[in-house]
Amino acid sequence: MGTTFAESMKETLGLAVAKIGYKFTSSLISKDSYCVFVKRYNDKIGLYIKCTDNRAKGGDVVVALWIAPVEFPDGRLEVLSLGFKIVVYSDYEISDEIVQSIGNKINELSGSISSLAAAVEKDMASPFIVKGRQKYYYYSNGG
Repeated sequence: MGTTFAESMKETLGLAVAKIGYKFTSSLISKDSYCVFVKRYNDKIGLYIKCTDNRAKGGDVVVALWIAPVEFPDGRLEVLSLGFKIVVYSDYEISDEIVQSIGNKINELSGSISSLAAAVEKDMASPFIVKGRQKYYYYSNGG
């Protein structure tokens, strides 16, 4: 078991989701309480598994699957209002068994990504919700 949350998730969840093509990325935010696994769905869509340990602040461990534009996997995913966030797990308690179950659930969800990815591409082409930050995103990413 790793010495930090991120290392532990890499050693447990990482093994489970590597089977379907996810890769661990080093965090620039907090190496101890945050990690991300990334998979390229196509040239426009990325799949992100964001794992956050909020227990030091009295919160929960949260594991969320994002289907979103290819982007650096940080807070920008939240503020763009693009894509879908599926909270796979949110609770204070975490164990290797729970993490293995999370991996199994994400593997099962993989078969249902295509329609959500298509909706994200449609949203990118013609945004459902238009905000100032989105305009910058589109101009800076050729949209």
